[in-house]
Amino acid sequence: MKKLLLASTILLISINMCSCSEEKTVNDSIKEEEFIEEKYVGHWTSELPSLNKKYDEIPISAKIKKNKEGEYTGEFFFTAVFITCCNSGLNDGDISFKVSNGSVIKFTYNDKIKNCNGTFEGTGTFNNKELIIDFNGDDCEGKHENGKLVLRK
Repeated sequence: MKKLLLASTILLISINMCSCSEEKTVNDSIKEEEFIEEKYVGHWTSELPSLNKKYDEIPISAKIKKNKEGEYTGEFFFTAVFITCCNSGLNDGDISFKVSNGSVIKFTYNDKIKNCNGTFEGTGTFNNKELIIDFNGDDCEGKHENGKLVLRK
C-alpha cells in the first residue's frame, strides 16, 4: 500500500510538473507571436510649396513591430518591395507611433535617406491592417505639407 501511495504521489508530481512546463511554453509562444514583425505596403503623398512640387502616391513599404501595448516601431522604405530606394543602408528610415483606441496619437518618421535626412510627424488611425497618417515635416527639399501616408497589410 505504501508503494502504491508513493507511486501515485510521484505520478501526480510528474504530471503537475509537465503541465506547468507546457503552460509556460504556450504563454511564451503567445508572447513571441504578439511581437511578430508585419509587412505593409502603400503610398506617400505630400506637397512642397517652396518648390511648387507635389509627390502623389509614391510607393512605400514598412516592416512594423508591436513593442508593447499601444507602441509600435518599424523600418520604412520608399519602395513597395522593402528595399531602400537611395542607398540609405538597410532602410530609408525608422518609424514609431503610439496608438490609443485605434487613433495614432504620435507618429514619427526619421528619414535617413543619404544627403536628405528629415523628420516627419503626424496623427491618424491604425487597426493592425491599415495605417493612415496625416503628416508634415522637413527634409533637404524643404517643408512637406498636407502629407498623407497609407500602409496596408
